[in-house]
Amino acid sequence: MIPNESAGLKKRISIWIHGGIGGGQHGQGQPAIAKVIESLANKYEVLIYSQLKSNPEFIPTGFNIYSASGAVRYGWLRWLYLISKFILNHIKRSHEINYAFWGYPAGVVAVLMGKLTRKPSIIHLQGRDATSIPSLKYGAFYNPLSRTLSSWAYTQAKILIGLTNYQSQHLARQGITRKVEIIPYGPDLDKFTMKEHRTRDDGYQFIHIGNHNLLKDQFTLLKTFCKISAGLPNSKLRIIGYDALNGELRKYTTQLGIDHLVEFTGSVPYNDIPHYLQ
Repeated sequence: MIPNESAGLKKRISIWIHGGIGGGQHGQGQPAIAKVIESLANKYEVLIYSQLKSNPEFIPTGFNIYSASGAVRYGWLRWLYLISKFILNHIKRSHEINYAFWGYPAGVVAVLMGKLTRKPSIIHLQGRDATSIPSLKYGAFYNPLSRTLSSWAYTQAKILIGLTNYQSQHLARQGITRKVEIIPYGPDLDKFTMKEHRTRDDGYQFIHIGNHNLLKDQFTLLKTFCKISAGLPNSKLRIIGYDALNGELRKYTTQLGIDHLVEFTGSVPYNDIPHYLQ
């Protein structure tokens, strides 16, 4: 899929991304994506073009990362900055592959740069890239502009990677009928291992990991747990993740009368997650 390394310099790959490297809570970005990039950087020269800046304390190892100043307010201006930086780098030495995480807008830019430089492009779709959820105004296929641009980029990319067959089915419903390579991230088996535990008849321990937001709909989780705990009163629920709903989930547990059964841990580092799962 990626050209073999020739004698001398490593093959150069551009990676287009809106963020997710060295940013966010604990500076961990999107851990699964970071793992893929680290693997690529072991063999190829990786240049990351990120719309959002990493946290100030983040130091990339094994790859270079470019992003506009945080003072640049508009997203489209940041993309233009990255395109100009990409062109200057490409003139010095060409990128062999243009690789994007997220189909829109990163995938659109990667395909455009592929057309400009006559190099192949790869789009690695993420969760929102096959969806349209009007009630939340969410998804690459929600508004006409992103729908049109996404459809064009998905069709023109040399390789289109999806995370699940379910996602591929949603793409087909949106009119994207081309072949989709399904490559799930899967767990990092060096960190996440299975341990046997005995279950109890009087209750279960549940865990939910994810930022609190309307898309993940933890309100349905809490309603479901409320029904379970009514029959198994010793059950417990732990919710791990950054609170983007400003305490609304906590208030809801009080309304349901289950606040004594639900623990909110807050955001924790990725490397600490196995401890909670075990």
